[in-house]
Order: sequence, then C-alpha cells, then structure tokens
Amino acid sequence: MSAATDAVHKAIVMLPIERAVLGMRLARDVLDINGRRLLAAGTELSAGNLGSLRQRGIRVLAVEQLLSP
Repeated sequence: MSAATDAVHKAIVMLPIERAVLGMRLARDVLDINGRRLLAAGTELSAGNLGSLRQRGIRVLAVEQLLSP
C-alpha cells in the first residue's frame, strides 16, 4: 500500500457527554467556563476523566470519528 492509501480520514463529531464511550479520542480541547483547559485534544476518554467532566458541568464533547475510505 502507498502512503496515500494508508491515510486515515477523521471527522469531528459533537457528542452529548452521555453518549461518550470509553476510548473515544477528543478532537478539540475541553475548556471550562473560564477558558481553562480541562483536557487536551487527543486525550483518550476514560471513566475518570468522563466523571470529572460531568461534575464540572461539561455537556458536549468534540470527538474524533474514523471515516470509511
């Protein structure tokens, strides 16, 4: 396979936190209401960080979704 066919295509999906699944990867930083970064883009979601985001009132996440070629 060439490098062109190995490319992974991703989309950014806005997802209610209730629908987030462990292992999903953030597509954008998660910020609090004061603009402080809580989690960086690229972070893989875990039970711990999802619980923390819920406690802080975060309701929507931007996550990566892999697209079929």
